[in-house]
Order: sequence, then C-alpha cells, then structure tokens
Amino acid sequence: MVVPVNVALGDAYLAAMDSDEAWSTWERALRAAPRTVLVERLLMLAREPRRHDRMIALLGKLRGEQLDIDLLRLFLARAYSQAGRVVDADRELGAISEAHRDSAAYHALRAEVLQQRGQADQALLSYGNCASATPV
Repeated sequence: MVVPVNVALGDAYLAAMDSDEAWSTWERALRAAPRTVLVERLLMLAREPRRHDRMIALLGKLRGEQLDIDLLRLFLARAYSQAGRVVDADRELGAISEAHRDSAAYHALRAEVLQQRGQADQALLSYGNCASATPV
C-alpha cells in the first residue's frame, strides 16, 4: 500500500465532504503502514465525538510498532484531550521522555490540558513556552 496515494485519496474524499470515506481510507493505510501523516489526518477528523474512542483504540494498537514512542504518546494525549479525558491526556504527557518535552507541540498540548483542568495561569505559562521551544 502506497502511503502518499492513500493520503491524497483521503484528502480528496474530505474535499468532497465525505469524511467517513476519508477516515476509512486513512485508517486502512495506518493499519498497513503506520506513518505520522496518517495519524495527523485521523486526529483532524477525530475531533468529532463519534470518533474519539476509535482514535484512542487505533493509537493504543500502534504502541511499540513503527512510530516513535514519545510521538505516539503525544498523539494519544491529543486524542484523550479531544475526548475530554484530561486525566488520561495528562498521564500520557507525563510519560513523554524529558528529551522530547521541549517541543512546541508538547507545550501547546500541555497548555490545552491545563486549560481544560481550569488552571488558566499555568496554561498561559505553557503557551508562553511554545515560543522558545523546539519546533516539531
């Protein structure tokens, strides 16, 4: 299965307003060849509540496979955050190695989780850390 073709096909389905076919295309491609671009596309669609649990299950099955474990934890934290499962998102963020905690993506997601917890002051500090963090 060729990943770029499946990404483009899913993008075409999405442009045609068929998010279900886009999801199916990217999910099949992810199962065949785990790649970050596919996870990113699926996370974009996983904002819909009906897809939260499915996204979390997909990411859970990828653990230990071809994706970097810290990147996978970041993706899983994003999925948990989108599902409103803040404790789970915080747990995944806490499991990311120190070496990868200086990315802008980490700080932005950390800020989002803190904001969901009602910790606005800490969220603002974390958002501020994005400016000096390593780009992803």
